[in-house]
Amino acid sequence: MPVTISEYEKEARRMAQEHAALESYRIEEVWLFPDESENEIRLVEIDPTTMPHEGKLPAYRFGPFRGYPLYWVAIAVIRPDDKERLELPDGWCSWDEAKRIWSKRSRKARRTT
Repeated sequence: MPVTISEYEKEARRMAQEHAALESYRIEEVWLFPDESENEIRLVEIDPTTMPHEGKLPAYRFGPFRGYPLYWVAIAVIRPDDKERLELPDGWCSWDEAKRIWSKRSRKARRTT
């Protein structure tokens, strides 16, 4: 049975792919931390070249903008070793509930097939 992906997740995947394409030499993965109300797309990008962080995951929030007029957006860029170590922003689900929606490895695999 095919898996149905919500419009919210489709938009999150599109945003992740577009941003990773701009930064493809750095971003290794993009994770979606679903918002129950589906009002905010919450992405964490894994980039080994970014600065390390301490404490709470540094998410930057933006209002709806061209191309994504229905959603607020929160994006954090962290190093691989910060994953699961940083405290998540209030209201975000756990890493166990997050979904990897883009990966450099899966992109390479699709290109070679």
